[in-house]
Amino acid sequence: VLEAAVGGNQSSLAGLRSAALHAALAWLRMDSGGGGCVLSPGQLAQSRRGLVVGALEAMAAEDSAVADAAAEFFIAVVQPGAPEASPAEEAAAIAGVVQGLLSHGERILARNDPVATEDLARNVCKVATALCERDANAAAGAVAWDSNAAAASPEFLSLTETVLRLAESHERPVMEAAADYFLMLNTVPTSQRHPSAGEPLFRRLAAACLRRAELPADFTSWEEADEDRDTFVRFREQILADLLDNCQAQMRSGYLAEVGAALGAAASWQRAEACVFAARVVASPLRRDILEPSLAGASGPDADAERSSAMLEQLLGTVGEAGRAASAAGDAGFAAIAGSNVFGSHPVVVESTARMIGAYAPWLGGTVRGHARQETVLMYLLCALRVPAAFRHASHAFRSVCARCAKRLNDANTVASLLDSVQKTLPAAPPKATESSDGKKNDDDDRSAVIEAIARVIASMPDPTTAADFAKRLPPPPPA
Repeated sequence: VLEAAVGGNQSSLAGLRSAALHAALAWLRMDSGGGGCVLSPGQLAQSRRGLVVGALEAMAAEDSAVADAAAEFFIAVVQPGAPEASPAEEAAAIAGVVQGLLSHGERILARNDPVATEDLARNVCKVATALCERDANAAAGAVAWDSNAAAASPEFLSLTETVLRLAESHERPVMEAAADYFLMLNTVPTSQRHPSAGEPLFRRLAAACLRRAELPADFTSWEEADEDRDTFVRFREQILADLLDNCQAQMRSGYLAEVGAALGAAASWQRAEACVFAARVVASPLRRDILEPSLAGASGPDADAERSSAMLEQLLGTVGEAGRAASAAGDAGFAAIAGSNVFGSHPVVVESTARMIGAYAPWLGGTVRGHARQETVLMYLLCALRVPAAFRHASHAFRSVCARCAKRLNDANTVASLLDSVQKTLPAAPPKATESSDGKKNDDDDRSAVIEAIARVIASMPDPTTAADFAKRLPPPPPA
């Protein structure tokens, strides 16, 4: 059936092709025990070449059932486990599959129609990921079937480039399908990869992730959005967060430099918010690099970590400028600076920025550069407390910063200023429960986090009598 469809009347065989692929896969799994295939790619290519060629052709079928069945077939076939033929036969079989994927990739990219080619692009990435899981060393530039070979595999290097270009040129479903390819690639030590599979590759991937992280251009609220909130949040907080973490590991200080440049050039609040998201999700490895330097690196962070710290100081300095300006604007707050500072450009940006600040609270409290930004960052958070959409994350970030920086905030003048600001800012009733950008509906009274923040600072004051006096001025805790 599959051989007849190659170059023949595919529409008349559509139903049969799908059934034939499912039947072939069931046959290959017979008596395999653990669910793998009884024939390796090399054995299959030698004994049933028409099946392999026909299945490769079927991946480009207009009928999605046929195309998906073909992709499922190859994902199963390339899984390791079956007794293999000779190394040369296995190498030739895998190379043949790779060449088929490259041919599909060229067809997709030449057509330049991301909507029409999305299904094929997604399936190419799925099968490519299965190949990468079979041998990540091959995808990273080594020859999968001969670990002693000196030359990199040009087919696999081309496949890596093709997967990246497909992810760059298509929307979320293709990025989702390609994600594990890059995560697997990053399990290979950088020193053992081809140079093109290192920092240059992940720099381009970071830029693609940043584009995919943007909220829709017409976004107003999740209630009115065509975008499904849960799907978008899951994609950003799981898939993109993992990818960007891997990008930062390769790019090091270059990561924040790229994010900062994109933020400076942001032409919309959606783009600015995506940049803030990208800065937040790498907070954990950045904090580790800066605050927990390797013992091999002597007494402090290495030069690259120090550059990252300097860029964080610059980034949070711009946040602090927005906080100072919004504070000076009084009741107008961020609305007064919406057109002049990206960090006040939209309530969603304010919410995302507050969340980012909370992620970097250990850096604010644990570094000299962070100490320099504490005052204005707290101004930003106090202003963010007046933005209902940002209240939850702003209150939690305020608590985190005060907890980490308590010993630098516990002089009487600072405590008095914080108490005055909180008493003016804290709403009489909690803001109406809203769905935040992380997809969670908030029913808790987060005013308690703000009161706890000030209480932590007061508790750290060196003079117990003064601390007791300030404690009497604390707002009463919200009713349970």
